[in-house]
Amino acid sequence: MEKIRISVSSYTYDILLKDMDSFEIYKSNGEVNRNEFLNRLIVNYADEYSLMSKHQLKMIEKSIDKHIEMDEYDKINLTNDILGTIREEFSVRNIDEGSVIISLKPTKESSAIIDYIINEQIENQSISSFFRQIFDSYVNMTQNIRERIIFKEQYNALLKSIDKNKQVFITLRSENGKPFTGSLYCVKDNKEEMFNYCLFEVNNEPQTVRLCRIKSVKIINESLQISERTISLFDFQIEYSPAYPISEKDLEVVKIRMDETGVRMYKRTFLYRPKIYKIEGDVYHFKGSHLQIFNYFKRFGRNAIIISPTYLKMKMENYYRDSYFVYKKSKGE
Repeated sequence: MEKIRISVSSYTYDILLKDMDSFEIYKSNGEVNRNEFLNRLIVNYADEYSLMSKHQLKMIEKSIDKHIEMDEYDKINLTNDILGTIREEFSVRNIDEGSVIISLKPTKESSAIIDYIINEQIENQSISSFFRQIFDSYVNMTQNIRERIIFKEQYNALLKSIDKNKQVFITLRSENGKPFTGSLYCVKDNKEEMFNYCLFEVNNEPQTVRLCRIKSVKIINESLQISERTISLFDFQIEYSPAYPISEKDLEVVKIRMDETGVRMYKRTFLYRPKIYKIEGDVYHFKGSHLQIFNYFKRFGRNAIIISPTYLKMKMENYYRDSYFVYKKSKGE
């Protein structure tokens, strides 16, 4: 099958590129693999998009029937025209910013589905136009939902393992990632709606894996086994940030003294921001992953000082000390 050339807005193109990178869809040379990504998107989302379109058409037809009497042929044409106008309006920001031509080369896995789309699902439009609409629909979703689409097979298998109360054998996409057998507790996205995190118990220990890093999921005939201790840690992790695994030491409250500048920085810095548990004067108490808290506050400098626990305070001291010596050493460069 020949390559398919698709004109998309620069807005849509930029988000597609960012997802290729964020979801780690790479070639062996480290470049993003555009063709693999676009084929995954078509294979995993085309049917859902078609069903959604049919539902939208039915809703429009239902509305027309309430107010206008017309023959079936005219109603179908009007319905399609209304839906097309709505789609064009929603992709407005796109067109104004220019367009980009992208090429999609069907793979062995996608060829049959693309043939089906061409012969059964497209009416009164080109394949390029249909795919552009799919891409526009995709990029208007939040990133965590887009990740579930690109890794639909893995995501559905994980949910099925919970439904069947069975363990899974997981292989990872990284060459350095070791496969493992574990019990899945849940798949949770973070409050920033960026990624999905899979929470497993593996050899009696909690383990967190991002959905996009899972290559395959095999459900095995062993019942789920998750200890009460692990469940307690997972529940704590989910409450504060699914992105950061929790161990027993993370259950200790972190106390940080913030001045007015630190408080302003806290209010303005949203990404992976830890939740305040309690405030005592200028001392702020935080619960959650100590790594998350450390990574968040290390940019605050003297405006946010860790008081306890001691090991985390020392870790921050070492971070700034090491940075100081690196900068001092590079003065002459």
